[in-house]
Amino acid sequence: MGHKYVKEEDTFSTSANGTVPKPTAQEASDGKVLGADGTWVLPGGSQSLSGLTDTEITTPSSGQVLKYDGSKWVNANESGGSTHTYSTTEQVVGTWIDGKPVYERVYELPSTLSLASNTWTNVTSASNANMKAILKATGITTYGTLFDFFGAARDSGSYVRLLSTRPSGVDINVLILQYTKTTD
Repeated sequence: MGHKYVKEEDTFSTSANGTVPKPTAQEASDGKVLGADGTWVLPGGSQSLSGLTDTEITTPSSGQVLKYDGSKWVNANESGGSTHTYSTTEQVVGTWIDGKPVYERVYELPSTLSLASNTWTNVTSASNANMKAILKATGITTYGTLFDFFGAARDSGSYVRLLSTRPSGVDINVLILQYTKTTD
């Protein structure tokens, strides 16, 4: 019941299935196999992610991962887990509810900033960098403890303004901001 292959000049013949194209010497040395469409292909499918039918890769960048969006695999920034890199350079750390990027930046203040309770404090050494909304403001005290600002945080054109509802006398020397931008 097996097939008997008979070599012809440019094709192989089978008694049951007709003829198939003869592989070139390069196709044979590459280990190609006959695909369903009658061409010689490498076994194992696509040789790149973008060649897969259930994958959509758009402008990949270092550190991204594949994420399933319900219908296909897409490249996305890594989220969750325990890795987080704080940087004095602005970086995208997530996506806001309107689909716009959320940025984060660490400001090492040139001098200790003393915050008074229920008073707006200008942080002139923290440029607003086209901030639209400050989503989270965290300070690190001179004792090394984290201090989340309660109340509100906003930018005022050329610098950041913070409102603390904590008791007066909290001193910070590092400010971590998460924000959206007007330019997105």
